[in-house]
Amino acid sequence: MTAPVVVGRVIATERRKSSRNGNPAFMLTIQRPDGELRQHRTATDSMLAYAIENPEYRDTVHVFGLNNREQVITAQVACEARTGNHSDDLLVVYRGAALPVHVCGFHAMQL
Repeated sequence: MTAPVVVGRVIATERRKSSRNGNPAFMLTIQRPDGELRQHRTATDSMLAYAIENPEYRDTVHVFGLNNREQVITAQVACEARTGNHSDDLLVVYRGAALPVHVCGFHAMQL
């Protein structure tokens, strides 16, 4: 099973209503390397919501893991795009094209 992801930089965050537990939530605008803008909300009670406004998410391209509701649940720094078959590459399918992306410290997980 391939986990859904979006690759890009956070260019805007908008605070949303907190969860019943009082944890923050954000609507993120993520700019893909091709310039396309995508909007995704952080998942309910996600630890990522506490860090998402830090500059590293605006300054560095990340691979954002999504749950089945297309909410952001993980973020890993994308080191570089690679070609070839490397065991630590993540294959991202976008508009029918397979894009290999090397991710620092990424461990595949089933969502």
